[in-house]
Amino acid sequence: DAANLLEELELLCQVLTSLERFLASWSSKGRSFKETSVFIKAIGGCKTQISAIKIKIDKLVGKHGVAQIIERGKWYYEHDEHQQLIQTIHRYIGMFQISLSIDGM
Repeated sequence: DAANLLEELELLCQVLTSLERFLASWSSKGRSFKETSVFIKAIGGCKTQISAIKIKIDKLVGKHGVAQIIERGKWYYEHDEHQQLIQTIHRYIGMFQISLSIDGM
């Protein structure tokens, strides 16, 4: 689960880097997305998911000794939750890639 999560996060990072360049180019042309844009909402949802992942990872690395062993044990038993996070991140990657592809047309 951790390896799959890391792989999805690396892909997300690559897509977000491209998206950042795209948004910077739009901004330099005086364009921007409205706050009600689906795109803006997708970015907000993605940010929420990344924050949830950060909290989980902070629990793993922020504790030591027995507390860390317990958190790692919990990680093993939260397989379904991790798979859902991975799928959600994968959907965000797809949405952002489609947005970039449409711009490329």
